[in-house]
Amino acid sequence: MRNFIILIITVLITEGCLDKKIDITPEYIINPNWNKKSEAEGANTIEVKRMKVKKDSIINPFVDLSQSEILDKLEYDSSFSYFANVKIKPEESYQSKRIYFNKENDFYWLRDVYGNVKTKVIGRLEVNNWYEVSKLNYYYYVVYVDSLDKVHRYTINQANY
Repeated sequence: MRNFIILIITVLITEGCLDKKIDITPEYIINPNWNKKSEAEGANTIEVKRMKVKKDSIINPFVDLSQSEILDKLEYDSSFSYFANVKIKPEESYQSKRIYFNKENDFYWLRDVYGNVKTKVIGRLEVNNWYEVSKLNYYYYVVYVDSLDKVHRYTINQANY
């Protein structure tokens, strides 16, 4: 009986510490891991940057790619880079709140760290493009939106680089 109780406690602790799956589509993101207790600056931050294939590189988004392949073959495209401090109303569910790219949310997306360029909508993630979605947790995500509007997602562990 003692071992069973220890097992139950271990499972509950482990479940509480693990990040829940983040859903990324061309129109929105659902992050059930938002910080529920703090709306402080940076507490619930998201950053979305378009990436491009480096000159003289080829990358196939339809196969399993290693972390090093993604990092070696993609680079930041400065024409599309936005971040925001996500606001979630008390009556909204942190678990299922959709943060839209193509509709207004209750916050501004910023183009630079000084807030000089603000927008309510950044637009849906475009087909045949790569994006980095970060600041959600200790991973960041590189996604590719294919011509059928399907998102191919690659998780990058920041601790490895």
